[in-house]
Amino acid sequence: MKKLFIILCSIYLISTGCSKKKDLIPTSTIGSSGIAKMDSLNRFELLSVNFLPYYIKQIIIENNNNTGWFATETGGLFKKSGTTWTQYLTSNSDIPSNRCNSMVLDNNTLYICTPNGFAVFDGNNWTNFNSINSGLIYDNLNHVAIDINGDLWMVSYDKIYKYVNGIIVPYVLGNQPSYIYDIAVNQNGKKFLITDIGLISFDSSGENLYSGLMTHSFEIGIDNNNFLWIVGPGGLQKFNGKEFINYDPPVDAPFAKSFFAIDFDSYNNIWIGSSGSSYNGALLQFTPHNAMWRYLMPISKSPFDSYSITEIFIDNLGNKWISSVASSTISIYNNGGVKY
Repeated sequence: MKKLFIILCSIYLISTGCSKKKDLIPTSTIGSSGIAKMDSLNRFELLSVNFLPYYIKQIIIENNNNTGWFATETGGLFKKSGTTWTQYLTSNSDIPSNRCNSMVLDNNTLYICTPNGFAVFDGNNWTNFNSINSGLIYDNLNHVAIDINGDLWMVSYDKIYKYVNGIIVPYVLGNQPSYIYDIAVNQNGKKFLITDIGLISFDSSGENLYSGLMTHSFEIGIDNNNFLWIVGPGGLQKFNGKEFINYDPPVDAPFAKSFFAIDFDSYNNIWIGSSGSSYNGALLQFTPHNAMWRYLMPISKSPFDSYSITEIFIDNLGNKWISSVASSTISIYNNGGVKY
C-alpha cells in the first residue's frame, strides 16, 4: 500500500540585503521500494524505514555509497547494504548495548561507543572492551574520533582514552574538566574537546585551554580548511586557532537559532540541523566566505516533521543524509538531485 507524503517547503536565501527566493516542492508518493522522490529534480528522497522506529544518533555512508551504518538510541546498529537492512541487537549479536552513542569507520572496521563499553566490529566478529577487561574507568562512552595515525580517542564523562592496537589507555589532561561533551581531531592530528571549562586542545607539543566557548556547545566539526566549528543551542561558532567568532542568522529568520548537527560539503559550505519549540527542524546551509544563510524551512508535512534534526552526514557524492528525532525516516537531499 502506498503512503502519501505532502511536501510544502520554502527555500530562502538570506544575505545582508535579506533577499529571498521561494521554491515549492510538489507532492509525491512512496512506491513499493520504500523511496519517495520529492520532485522532478529529485532533490529529495525519503527512505521510509518503518522497521526503524528509533532515534538515529549517527550516520556513516561508505565511499561506495552502497553501504550505510546507522547508530540508534535504543535499536542497536543498522546496516544498509543496497536495499537490504540488517539490525544488530544484543539479542542477535555480540554488540554490548542496544544504544550506540558514537562510531567511526576505518579500514572496513566499525568502532562504537556504548553505555556498556567499546565495541570493535569487522563485519563478522565483535570484540568488546569494558571496565573489567580493559583500561576503561567507566563503561559509558559518549564519543569517539580518529586521528591521522589511525589511533582512536574516546570520551566518557570527565575522562579521555586512547585506543591503539587493541589496548585502551587513559589519557590525563593538564586542565581537568568535570564533563567532556564532544571530541574532534583536525588534519594535523590536534585533538579538540568541548568541556564545561572551555575548549581544550592537545597534541604532542602540549595542551591549551581557550575561553569564549559558547554556553551549551553541542557538537564540533572540522572543515576542509582545518578550521573548527561548533554548534549548539547558542548558534554557530568558529574557532580559528586563537579566538572564537560567532555567526548569528538574521533576527527575523523563521527558524530557531538552536543547532544540533553539522557537516561540510566539498565546497566548504556548512550544513546545519536546527531545532526549536516553535518550528519544525530546518536544514540550513551557511557559506562562510560571505556569511550567507540559506535554509529549507518546512511549513507543512515534510521529511523534517520533528522538532530536531539530530544528524547530518554528507557522502562523497554530495548527498545529505538527514535524521530527526521521533522520526522513523531518513531524508536524503541534494540540490542538484540525489546521486548514486
